[in-house]
Amino acid sequence: MATFNLSNRIILFAICSSIEYDIRKFILAGEEIFLPTSLKEKVANRSKNKADSLETELNELDLGDYLEIIKSNPYNLGLNNDKVKEIQNYFVKVIPIRNRVMHTRPLEVGDRATLFEIIEDIYSRINWLDWQETKKIKQIIDTDPTKLFEMEEYYNKSVRDRVYHNLPDPEFDDTGYIGRKKEIKDLKDLLKNNKHQIVSIIGNGGLGKTALTVKVLYDLIDDIDNEYEAVLWITLKTRTLSFGEFNTLENTVKNIPELMNEMENQMIFSSEKSSEQNILEFLSSFKTLLVLDNLETINSNEIMDFLKKIPEKSKVLITSRHGLGELEYRYTLDGLSLNDAAAYFRELSKYYGLKLYELKETEIKNIVVDNLYSNPLSIKWFITSVFKGLDVKTLLNSKGDLIEFCMSNVYGKLSDNSKHILQLFLIEKYDLSYGEFDFYLNLDPVTLRRSINEMLSTNMVVLKTGSYILNEMAKDYLSQFYPPSDRFFLSINKKRKELNALLQTVSTIKENDTFNPRALTNSMDSKDKRIATYYLNAAFDTRDLSKARGYLEKAINISPDYFEVYKVQAFIEANHNNIFKAEQSYEIALNKCLNAEDKARVALLYATFYVLKVEDYPRALEIIEEANEISPKTLEILLEKNRILMRLGKFKECFEILDEINQIPQEFSDKHKKLMVKSYAELYRRKAETISMKHDVKEKIELLKQAIYEIEKLDNDIGMDKKIALTLLAILADLSFLALNNEAVDLLERNIIKYYEKIKWINSGDFKKIRSNIEKYKDEILIDKYNNLKKYVVDAKKLSKGIIEDNKGVVINILDKGYGFIANAKSQDIFFHVNNALEELKIGDSVIFDLYNNKKGTAARNIKKFIRE
Repeated sequence: MATFNLSNRIILFAICSSIEYDIRKFILAGEEIFLPTSLKEKVANRSKNKADSLETELNELDLGDYLEIIKSNPYNLGLNNDKVKEIQNYFVKVIPIRNRVMHTRPLEVGDRATLFEIIEDIYSRINWLDWQETKKIKQIIDTDPTKLFEMEEYYNKSVRDRVYHNLPDPEFDDTGYIGRKKEIKDLKDLLKNNKHQIVSIIGNGGLGKTALTVKVLYDLIDDIDNEYEAVLWITLKTRTLSFGEFNTLENTVKNIPELMNEMENQMIFSSEKSSEQNILEFLSSFKTLLVLDNLETINSNEIMDFLKKIPEKSKVLITSRHGLGELEYRYTLDGLSLNDAAAYFRELSKYYGLKLYELKETEIKNIVVDNLYSNPLSIKWFITSVFKGLDVKTLLNSKGDLIEFCMSNVYGKLSDNSKHILQLFLIEKYDLSYGEFDFYLNLDPVTLRRSINEMLSTNMVVLKTGSYILNEMAKDYLSQFYPPSDRFFLSINKKRKELNALLQTVSTIKENDTFNPRALTNSMDSKDKRIATYYLNAAFDTRDLSKARGYLEKAINISPDYFEVYKVQAFIEANHNNIFKAEQSYEIALNKCLNAEDKARVALLYATFYVLKVEDYPRALEIIEEANEISPKTLEILLEKNRILMRLGKFKECFEILDEINQIPQEFSDKHKKLMVKSYAELYRRKAETISMKHDVKEKIELLKQAIYEIEKLDNDIGMDKKIALTLLAILADLSFLALNNEAVDLLERNIIKYYEKIKWINSGDFKKIRSNIEKYKDEILIDKYNNLKKYVVDAKKLSKGIIEDNKGVVINILDKGYGFIANAKSQDIFFHVNNALEELKIGDSVIFDLYNNKKGTAARNIKKFIRE
């Protein structure tokens, strides 16, 4: 075990006092010594004119004053100028240390070492002065320093401060105060300004909140600009670290009444008034800084009403492990910097006579930062425990008592939601974002924000550059004492899998269909964007606008600068015909795009919106031109530009665009091939619409024939999609208006038969147009052709309403999936499987069947045709 190096303020008091004693004795031995006028006035003020001899006058002065006297009386003391200069230079670094020691001010790093250096070499450096008392004190320090406790003259010297205070003696005399220069300046500024009446220093236990506060307050009362008339210190500390062990303190303040009594005892008070009245009256009468140390040990909610009544004249400084809330200015204290933590580690190991300070820089970093959290109390616990003989590795693996001490009085006061947030860190094992809290915990925004603020008030978690970070000590504390339940763990794991699966789907869509509204760019580059992506997909998946807006609001709250949020919002609002809202959202999306590719994608959808929902084709053309300029030779943009120009009747430009597309050196996908087919077919159809039937029917038919020809180019393995089927039916409807022309009727008949299976599912007005036109011109159409066409365009639903029997009806739909529906006057959705028909059926067939019930309800089987009378 190492030998304990006793080096507290008593020893430093003794060194300074012995030096002053010897210099004072030297001055008294001089002849006709006089005091400068300034020192005469100082003596008169301190002694109230009671000092009537040189000796009593010197007793009112100190080291700096003695040097001034020597400088003023060199020849009366038998000194030449060289010796005067020598003693002045020698003690220039001692005077500020002496003042900190004798005035019970916080010591600085190196103060102890400097004084010990002085007491070692003062006899040789200033050898013309007799240092008898100083030598005596050195011998006591070297042999038995405990004797100093019996020498009152070295530690009982009273120093009067101009500010009334009851500040405790600094507890860091072992090393002096290390680091925190910025924090000291910040807090002094906060205490001296008039902006914040309640200032709270928030941090984990052991970070040095109390030590920092003591340092700042002693600096403050010595500051020439200090305006406080009183600084009142009330400690609520209940436990302390003593020589490596955590002990409970006796007679501590445990509740609000005891706190009030303790405050009242530090003030002038009247027995006829309540404690609170006395305290508030004192704070109104004197500009007071009331300090409440370790406030977390009592219920802070109970003190809120009192703090709201603090007179404007005075101020409150609080140290706590968690904040109060809306009343305070919260100053968060973090661990020591690496340099400060290493310096404290070295100084403390020297103080205890250990060789740990000789460790390499990397080894010290591993101990103080990686294992002791850069926490001053943790470092002290470690050093004192090693001093007691405990093994280093054992200590670093057995920190339960340490972290429990530092983190107690915090976790238990949190709400369940805040506790779940903290446990989420343990499960996810990395920094978390607001969006992740929202996704995994599924709380309403107000409750979530309140829980996050409550959690942040503990300093277990900090917010840096948009991410919430759980500090290492809190992580170890939660892991050891409050791990998540299996149920909570599994629920989070399930949601993570769900999120990852969705993100993979989104990534696939983006890769294969960039301009799809559901293709979300950059959704993987931040945590909040990933969560926003989840809610955007949920908004796409619901038909309920209210629910969709709820998901969109969540996405906006989580990632307000993510352009895709507003793009999706615009798309959904447009689909519900909320035109103004959609237009606003598209504009926001465009402004938030960070690159040309994204802007082109949004502009394409924006232009499409103006085509389909606003029917403002000139504005749509402006937008698509911008997109084309940003991203030239992009197939989807060129196709949309083609559609807009087509609506504007600029067919020549349309053909030029389609030719330009065909020259793009890329392999078209099946989707793109279909888009090209539709574009050509639609272009010919639209051009045909502009030709009057009175002028050139032949040209009109040729254009429609060309439109059909374009559709026929589709390979059988590519197939016809819904959009092309709709275009084809529109072409056939246009042909039906030309029913007086045999070529047009032939073309209509041939293609309605050929493509009937592809278009029969379409429920649009085009079938009605065809039906109306063949009825209108039935006398001019050949009877066979009329009957043939009528079968394919029959209004099956209308026919069904004339059938009143339960087991008879009309086939109104047959789907490719192998089932269909029959309707009659009583039911419009009698289900049937195609394989339950006794013969091949077509839409419009009148049928008779047997009824039965399956899981879908009423169904038909043994179906066969019958001829209606």
